[in-house]
Amino acid sequence: MIFPLLSAPSSSMSDRLQQRWLIGLFWCLALGSGVIQALDPYKIFMDPDGICYLDMSDAWLRGDWHGAINSLWPPLYPGILSLARYVLHPSPRWEFPVVRLVNFIIYLFTLGCFHVFLSEWIQYQHHRQTTLTRVILLPAWAWLSLGYVLFIWSSLKLITILEDSPDMLVAAFVYLLAGIMVRNYRGLYNRTNFILFGIILGLSYLAKAYMFIMGFVFIGVLICTVKNFKMAIRYGLISFIIFFALGSLYIIPLYITKGRLMFSDSGTLNYLFHINGLPYIHWQGDASGRYGLPTHPTREVWHHPHVYEFVTPIGGTYPPWEDPAYWYDGVRPVFNLGGHLRVLMASARTYYKIFFVAGGGLIIGLFTLYIMGRRGLSGIRDIAAQWVLLIPAIAALGLQGLVHVEPRYTGSFVVLLWLGLFSAVQLPASQDSRRLITGTVVTMLVVMLSTSSLPLSRQVYVMHDLFKGVYRPWGYEQWQVANSLHQLGIAPGDPVAFIGDGFDNSWARLARVRIVAEMRPPEEKDFWAADAEVRQQLISVFAKTGAKALVTAQMPDTAPIPGWRQVGTTAYYAYLLP
Repeated sequence: MIFPLLSAPSSSMSDRLQQRWLIGLFWCLALGSGVIQALDPYKIFMDPDGICYLDMSDAWLRGDWHGAINSLWPPLYPGILSLARYVLHPSPRWEFPVVRLVNFIIYLFTLGCFHVFLSEWIQYQHHRQTTLTRVILLPAWAWLSLGYVLFIWSSLKLITILEDSPDMLVAAFVYLLAGIMVRNYRGLYNRTNFILFGIILGLSYLAKAYMFIMGFVFIGVLICTVKNFKMAIRYGLISFIIFFALGSLYIIPLYITKGRLMFSDSGTLNYLFHINGLPYIHWQGDASGRYGLPTHPTREVWHHPHVYEFVTPIGGTYPPWEDPAYWYDGVRPVFNLGGHLRVLMASARTYYKIFFVAGGGLIIGLFTLYIMGRRGLSGIRDIAAQWVLLIPAIAALGLQGLVHVEPRYTGSFVVLLWLGLFSAVQLPASQDSRRLITGTVVTMLVVMLSTSSLPLSRQVYVMHDLFKGVYRPWGYEQWQVANSLHQLGIAPGDPVAFIGDGFDNSWARLARVRIVAEMRPPEEKDFWAADAEVRQQLISVFAKTGAKALVTAQMPDTAPIPGWRQVGTTAYYAYLLP
């Protein structure tokens, strides 16, 4: 058996029963918290990336392989969405809840992968304890408690089921990779481990592009876990070949569609957006030409207020974000020291919130155990000995922090880092040390559990709505907009124009319409402040794009303007174009 289910060695039957009881308790806690978060109806919009993933899943379902390949978003997550939609056949109204269901199933899969990793980790800690004298490590119950609470906290607070992204899926793969590395570190390496490692690493790249770079870090660490150099190189080559073979399922289509060899445009675009400070959409170039000029930007059809048209050639619900690499083709990143410093400061603030604000209880507990261990300089050597987890965790967090970091990117690597640091704790073998471990771990768990799940008030609202039968599924308000547009005569497939933030386009996805022109905030205020003649000129500009209707997310607090119709009972209004 490659990964045994958790049955960490113990000296007595009572210890084994205690561990099984803890596993059952934390699984119930993880499942309950996950269900409540998955049922949360108070997220109104689907994430813009999620809309793009759904549009890609459309391409999968209709066999449009060109449309299914995107140089910013790898294909695995939209492929999973397309499979779920193929099996369940949801109506547009229930499409968003199906996405939430997929996210919850991925969360369950991630929980199982973490269980596999934690099994190997506790086996490794037991093996270490048998080789040490006069010192004790954290016991199995502490690793179970600390590990599962870290998992719940990172999964539901950092990644979350509410995010319409493959980050939870990547976390599952990272836990499996870590489990194999720890197993090898114990000396239980074989060819099967390296084959599995290559497969999992390839799948992780098909889920998230930065895992291509991290793949070299993971393979490097895996090779170093094998003491026989020739065997390490031979087996490591097997992992690399499998990893690259699976990765080619994305790299080759990218080469065919883009005409150049690459593994993703994610790094280039993120550098342009976050280091060079270019806007996400509608950049037309500047007079300096420092970054080059976009070969085919969105078309500016009115200067003030700015109106942009993008009828062709990119499809999807919101073309400017459907394929950013196309609109930024010809633009090149430029080294910007000030931009790097700005991003590093932003990353430092994010990591400070993750480790010192949200994880403040862990910091205090960790330092308490380190100090009471009285290891001195040996403590540094103890930490370095946990390199099998610390190297990939630090590499991933550092790589993300250089360009752009969000909490959802960090979840699994934060868990690996914390477990690696706590693994360095060694206390004198005494009853006082055991009492210190118990008190410190229990205190940390109480602090972490109080911040790991949804706010209590929101849980109460969700459960109240369920019992009263008034629960409204995710995206219900946006479905009202979509349904009302259909009642106004806007059919699926029709082009529409939008006054507002086009990233908030859940209504367009549900209505199956395409946004082909827009006027973005804050210039929408100029539109409403203009006299009737200027507004009519702008409406004519929108009409020339072929849009069937002009939609706005909010009418000014004045009397309704003639020609505009309220969309249902929502704050949206629509103007039917000739």
